[in-house]
Amino acid sequence: MSRLYDFYFKAPIIWDYIISIVGVLVMIAMKKYELLNIPSEKAIESLLSDLSNTSFTSTGFILTILTVLITFKANNQKKNKVADYDSALSIFFETPLYRATTKYLKDCIKSLLFVALIGFFFKIFLQNFQLIFLFNIAIIILIIVAMTLIRCVLILGKILKLQNSN
Repeated sequence: MSRLYDFYFKAPIIWDYIISIVGVLVMIAMKKYELLNIPSEKAIESLLSDLSNTSFTSTGFILTILTVLITFKANNQKKNKVADYDSALSIFFETPLYRATTKYLKDCIKSLLFVALIGFFFKIFLQNFQLIFLFNIAIIILIIVAMTLIRCVLILGKILKLQNSN
């Protein structure tokens, strides 16, 4: 499982978008074979709105986590040896995991903001697009939001694992 995480974390945003496109292709195939019904325009509008709001809210939480990490790092002074560290968080700041974590969290924020804006854009111009296209956009946004939040949970799990090992 660790290899899968490492492979995913080499280009997580690219994998999120690839997985979302595969998800849409599955939905298109399901629609073609009449295994899926497209919701009404009102339902799709509501779905786009909910997903965009969820994206913005999640962005706020991730931004808060990132701000807290950066603030604690700024207040943390470099120690000479492990015995000098007053917490596992202090040790975390001196590992490569800190730099990777801040990078991944910044990428999560960018991705969530992007899909939220896309969702609101398509909601504004709802009448100009076919329902199947809007439904596919909603599926893409849903998968990207889910994958981004899963990535955040994985990152926090790695931080907790580091904390528990010390």
